[in-house]
Amino acid sequence: MPRKFSVLSLFLVACVLFTSCVRLTVKKETSATNDAYQIVMLGDLHYDSEECREPSALKELTRNRQNEMKLNLRSWCESGESHKMLELAGKTADELKSPFVIQIGDFCQGDAGSEEMATKMILECMATCKNYIHVPFIATKGNHDPRGKGAEAAVNKTLPAFWSKELNLNPPVKKTTFAYRQGPDVFIFLDDISLEESPQNIKVDDVETVKYPNLEYLKSLLQANKDARYKFIVCHLPIIPTADSRWLPFGKAKYDEQRKALLDLLCEYNAIVLCGHVHTNTFIEYANDKGTLAQLTSFSLFRTPKSAEMGKLESGGAEMFMSRKKVQDAIVKDATLREFLEFYMTGLKRFDAFSGAGYCIVSISPEGVTADYRSIRDPDFTTVIKLR
Repeated sequence: MPRKFSVLSLFLVACVLFTSCVRLTVKKETSATNDAYQIVMLGDLHYDSEECREPSALKELTRNRQNEMKLNLRSWCESGESHKMLELAGKTADELKSPFVIQIGDFCQGDAGSEEMATKMILECMATCKNYIHVPFIATKGNHDPRGKGAEAAVNKTLPAFWSKELNLNPPVKKTTFAYRQGPDVFIFLDDISLEESPQNIKVDDVETVKYPNLEYLKSLLQANKDARYKFIVCHLPIIPTADSRWLPFGKAKYDEQRKALLDLLCEYNAIVLCGHVHTNTFIEYANDKGTLAQLTSFSLFRTPKSAEMGKLESGGAEMFMSRKKVQDAIVKDATLREFLEFYMTGLKRFDAFSGAGYCIVSISPEGVTADYRSIRDPDFTTVIKLR
């Protein structure tokens, strides 16, 4: 198992990276040599360690969360699949000369029990990943990472500092959302867990209006980078549902207006969304009168040995999406879910899905964008999906 660091030393490393400067977009010089490149993408990791949890927090875990921890620890033990996956992903990034490796949230399990322990869990996860990944590593905020007492503060303090160190940013970023230019493209690392937080009531033409600062910030980043060839949104929650869940940004019924506005915004910029959360591999192509959106999910956790078995790709459209047993069973239980899902079906042009955990290579060039899924068990396995 890679060497563990004390929380104090790790926290001090994170703290020294902060300054008072704020910047919307980090620019990188563009040249003909970086018009085509490949990055490695990791899905949900759920790094876990009993040493990164307060004893009191361990005692308070529900039976379900105790079981999750047990399965996480199996994957993250010294001989576990998570280390094998990181080793292969790191070697691939080196061979491809990837400018960076991305991870799409839930890098940690959370529930550490205090800000100190949450900080330790986050930074120990980063150190473990960097033991294998030698290029810059950018892990995105998920819903598990800030879960539990003090964890939100730990994420907000440590994650931007870690990004700034990895990408050698000066001035460093301070928010959990930021934009980074890679050649002709922009990658917006989006904290979509917080999009609906901190609403502000304002008056526009004497009409009471609710504004969401984090959503407005995303708009400003897209506008500032409208000249980019491809606009990548790297986040945790899907923007378009992949199955039977409302767990999306602004997913609750009271946020219907904001949810649809976010979808239109990303379509307007023809965004490519790289996300996770759903613990499976999917691709969705969606279009409306504003533009098009491509959405890819990936999964990288091995809670059982069977998780490493990559399944057969299933492809279809709206009919396939809605006819799946999981979706049909959920509709029976929730009469409002059909209308919620059918809103997206009118624009859904393609839906791909397959099971299993591994890692992904995203190839970006003037000819388009493809995702190549790789297995940690079968070196000959590959499933290639064209995103754009």
